[in-house]
Amino acid sequence: MNGVLPLLADLLVRSTALILFAWAAATLLRKGGASAAMRHLVWSWAIAGLALLPILALTMPALPLTILPQVVIEPILTAPAVGGAVATTTKSAPSLIPVILLSSYMPVAAAMLAWLLMGQRALAQIWRASAPADATWTDLLDKVAGDLRLRDRVALRLARTTVMPMTWGTRAPKVLLPAEAREWTLARRRLVLLHELGHVRRRDSLTQMAAAIVRAFYWFHPGAWLAARQLRLEQELAADDLALSAGAQPNRYARNLLEIACAFCLPAPAMARRSQLEQRISAIMLPSCRQAPGFSFNAIAATLVLSATWLSATATPVASAVPAVPALEIATNEAASTVRVLPAEEFTAPVAQADPENTPPSISLAVRAPPAKAILVQATASDNPDPAAEHDYDMVRYRHERADYEVALVKYRSEREVYGQELDQYRRELAEYRQEMEAIRALPHDDPRRIFPPAPVAPVAPIAPPVPVVPPQSPDLDRS
Repeated sequence: MNGVLPLLADLLVRSTALILFAWAAATLLRKGGASAAMRHLVWSWAIAGLALLPILALTMPALPLTILPQVVIEPILTAPAVGGAVATTTKSAPSLIPVILLSSYMPVAAAMLAWLLMGQRALAQIWRASAPADATWTDLLDKVAGDLRLRDRVALRLARTTVMPMTWGTRAPKVLLPAEAREWTLARRRLVLLHELGHVRRRDSLTQMAAAIVRAFYWFHPGAWLAARQLRLEQELAADDLALSAGAQPNRYARNLLEIACAFCLPAPAMARRSQLEQRISAIMLPSCRQAPGFSFNAIAATLVLSATWLSATATPVASAVPAVPALEIATNEAASTVRVLPAEEFTAPVAQADPENTPPSISLAVRAPPAKAILVQATASDNPDPAAEHDYDMVRYRHERADYEVALVKYRSEREVYGQELDQYRRELAEYRQEMEAIRALPHDDPRRIFPPAPVAPVAPIAPPVPVVPPQSPDLDRS
């Protein structure tokens, strides 16, 4: 139950990215003058992508994308046990929000699917109660099907009540007209049949059913409702374009559409669908592209939308990893103004690569040399060097190098303190991540919480110590 809320949130974000991509593509096509059939194709592939999104997220490996701010990473270290006891974390009481979401998700989705089945059953009952069309209608139906180059056998019936003209079915398409259709003129009959058979030729019933099923599973996402609505609108516009391409006059077709909408729609639904009706009439009257998408456009649209689906399902944002540099401690005297200076040829830096599992929070670097060859240099404000050596080039260079050396010592001490703090923080985060992953691995394979596991820890690069600070070599003061 505790993983339901992150699961739904992750699915919401990923599906939103896919819907935004489809919306942007459809908007670009509309501004570019593409036909409604092309835009409908993009939304159809987007609906298919929403159906494939959870499957791809479950089966495909994650794709890390470095889009988050940079973070400093440390070597993998296990949290040390205190007093021989194993460190444990306390788990808070389970929240009721995931339980409520899970308990409401399935009933709502099941109710929407049941409502869809009830609608199909109601259509079947109306179809059985309707009357078969006479020879006048069947002859006109065959003629219109020939104009649209439709090869499927379509069944036509006239309802005994007032219904909107509709069509459904893919393998056995059906067209149902209202009882008032018996009084229609021949011209109106032909225009209505052109529109309905246009849906049959485009297989709009199949895509509409798929959109309704996907919307039932994504009922919590407003974008899914928007995608289904846009798909329906583009279906109507594409069927209108198909009817106009078959020889219908735009003026008569628009007037016929408006008269049918006013005759069969009640005031409330008419007001609710006024925007869609206006868009259809505007598209009919304005000259625009009415070309059906070809094979190449279909392949390109499928490739782009399915690629966006795969990217939305597998993309996992991670932070760019920057390996941290451990600070090094240089052995100094108690006084802040005194520094041990070692000859360069005797300098050694015995720093071994830290073991990732046993590295202590602090790393020390001891700079050693034979005591007989070490020179003690006093850096005080009361230094009064020999005037002859003041103009010596080696002495001036030595003083600059000594000043840089002292600044580097201060910088390394500061880095060492920051390194210790960041290392402790990483130990805590790593321990929590490991416990969370162990809990997920212990779940059953079909548990929904395994679909979107937490984002992996950024890859850890080995820590390379910085170049040790080499004390400058003192010049030969006895040189003449």
